[in-house]
Amino acid sequence: MSEIPKQDSEKKEISPEVIEECMRKIELALASAPSSAEFYYDQGKRAKLVQDALKGKRNKSEPEFDNRGIVEFEDFDIFSAILIKLEEHVDRLKLNKDGFSKEHIDNLISHEGDHFRTAEKNGLTPRMTIRFYRMKDGSYGYSPAVFAHIPAGEEQARVLKDIIEAPDELSIFDKGMLGKVDDTDWDSKSSKPKRPKK
Repeated sequence: MSEIPKQDSEKKEISPEVIEECMRKIELALASAPSSAEFYYDQGKRAKLVQDALKGKRNKSEPEFDNRGIVEFEDFDIFSAILIKLEEHVDRLKLNKDGFSKEHIDNLISHEGDHFRTAEKNGLTPRMTIRFYRMKDGSYGYSPAVFAHIPAGEEQARVLKDIIEAPDELSIFDKGMLGKVDDTDWDSKSSKPKRPKK
């Protein structure tokens, strides 16, 4: 997982150096991106872990996750700026054009911002990620997410649920973590992982 340095919060604009470093990290992430089947399988495993945590179940060992194709951001403003900047590089980076309309990006920034701010309100230090994956047509899709370490204890399930349910409209991945989708594979928009074909 590649991490982008935190931007000085006093600055209104993201420096060209930070943008350049982010774009370099994104190109490396694209080179290692999993297939869409591998991505959805991994998302299903992550959802199962979250579902167990929401039920108060403690796993003896955390499953291994596929962290290929992930770029991490400590600063929400940098994450937002990079999503907007990626629109300029859709063709060069072979990104799926459907994910880069102004309306879609604005909705994503608002949605992920709700998760991020709720994590902060709960005393956590969240990080933003963008995970890239290879689609069947050869282009790259992406999925943003908020990550925050929530200490085990009585409040863990409440805080986790609070963060997941923060946006007015939940994404399919939010619903999957809450166990609120049908029992088919993630690629068909559900929470049960289906092992990818090799």
